[in-house]
Amino acid sequence: NPTASAVVADLIDLANNRATSTFGHHVSSLLAAKQAPRENQEGSFYLRFMLNDRPGVVAQVASALSHAGVSIRTLLQKDPAASSSVPLILTTHRCTESAIAEALATIDTLDVTSIKPVVVRIMYL
Repeated sequence: NPTASAVVADLIDLANNRATSTFGHHVSSLLAAKQAPRENQEGSFYLRFMLNDRPGVVAQVASALSHAGVSIRTLLQKDPAASSSVPLILTTHRCTESAIAEALATIDTLDVTSIKPVVVRIMYL
């Protein structure tokens, strides 16, 4: 078993006072990684809107997403349940955070939502 033999080899090195640094380099020689600007980071997103219940509203949201370069992966519109607002839940394909921000800014200018949308980045491991 390769994993077991690696662990045993590490234990033997420690017992013989031959410890090596992580990644073969001392921590002080490692450079700090620069984080990409948040707006350039890519991922998929979960979006939940409470839309005004009238024709064409979903098309306006889809158009705003499309113009910002955001592609819809899944879409679910639930029954309004005797309310003037309809929940619209969608997930996106991978896109930049700046594209999502652009789409949401456009949607915010439209008279389509009753409350601020919920936006959650989907993390893939």
